[in-house]
Amino acid sequence: MKTLYLFFVLALAGISANAQTVWSSDMSSWASGVPTDWMGTTTNIDSNNVVEVTTGASAGTSAAQLINVSNSHKRFTTKGFQVTANVPLEVKIWAKGKGDLRTNIWDAAYESYNTYLNIDDTVWTMYTQTVTPDSSFAMTELILSVRGTDSTMGHIMIDSVWVGNATAANKTIYEIQYTTLSTGISPLEGQLVSTKGIVTAVGGNGYFIQDGDSAWSGLWVFDPNNTPTLGDSVELTGTVKEWFGLTELDAPTSYSVLSSGNTLPNPVMISTGATEEKYESVYVGVMGSPLSASDTFDVSGMTVFNVNDGSGMLSVQDLFYQYPNPTSTIINEIYGPLNFSWDTFRIAPRGASDVILTLEELTRVDATIGLQPNPAVSNVQITGLEADDELTLLSMDGKLIHTQVAFAGLIDIQVSDLNRGVYFINIRRGTQLISKKLVLR
Repeated sequence: MKTLYLFFVLALAGISANAQTVWSSDMSSWASGVPTDWMGTTTNIDSNNVVEVTTGASAGTSAAQLINVSNSHKRFTTKGFQVTANVPLEVKIWAKGKGDLRTNIWDAAYESYNTYLNIDDTVWTMYTQTVTPDSSFAMTELILSVRGTDSTMGHIMIDSVWVGNATAANKTIYEIQYTTLSTGISPLEGQLVSTKGIVTAVGGNGYFIQDGDSAWSGLWVFDPNNTPTLGDSVELTGTVKEWFGLTELDAPTSYSVLSSGNTLPNPVMISTGATEEKYESVYVGVMGSPLSASDTFDVSGMTVFNVNDGSGMLSVQDLFYQYPNPTSTIINEIYGPLNFSWDTFRIAPRGASDVILTLEELTRVDATIGLQPNPAVSNVQITGLEADDELTLLSMDGKLIHTQVAFAGLIDIQVSDLNRGVYFINIRRGTQLISKKLVLR
């Protein structure tokens, strides 16, 4: 009885007094070798891999051991219960052992899975995630998705599961974003939160909000239902999710505009080579004198180009605005939220005013400039230069390789240490830009 009492003290600490229970199970009822309130229609874990454990349970008389050593997930689901559309549900799971565990629901269709929780405990530990049904369905099933269980730790054992109407916790953007994990995953991933911020950019099925002008102060909101205006102060309630590495507030269930026309946060100035997790979704700026820029290229349907202030490359994305012909102008500064897309941090200017040029724009011209030999192996001679021509050698992705000012009609550049491929030699002559392609073999 002492173990049972201590467990329920812990349970009450994790479930507020006014929380409304929608469904719960303490794994005590078994028949024909399986728990009677589990093994729903969407279960695909073999019943032989669901084992009753009658020693060490805390909430009831038994626990369930889930066995799936493979890296392909298996579903262990409840019998059906009634839910209400768009009402977030909090799921609390008391588990121990070792393996990956995540939640989802099936309400006549599979919703989005939460990120895996890494279970690695020898004592019963409570884990919390939030799920939101799209429809009011009488036979909704809660899904526990498991993979990579470890036999040396007893696989994954489930003592009890509680599902109730979620109560949002008030959190700052810093509390949502700040993490010490190398993966960048939010410590509140899968939880229902309420937060506030100033809208710094709008588009692409959502918007960025910010509650300061420092690291960890920005957040992407995926919200196809509401369209705020730049400078709106908004209060939102939604579930924190990770979308391919980008922390986001997913599909807010509550949205209100507190005020409009607010001053936007000051940009956080960073170097192009210093993109870090702490600047994700923050309104940032980069500056060079000037920034070296590549031609545009395609990444999975995005039109991007790279800029470099000498510290490393930064991708510029067309999430809100596509800047035309970046190599035809001298770009000194770029501003915008720092997005994370396709495993890369990318700055997303919101319009032409976020790309600051020098006072003079370059006119691209054809001139009698020779590259010999081309293709080259060890060195290349550039002929036809005039005094004070400014030469830059760029890789295909915009990385600055070499820069030099011409004093005579010919320059010889060693290229033997460079990788094979295509490079660009740009020559600035006053307000003119001369660009030549160089191939290295």
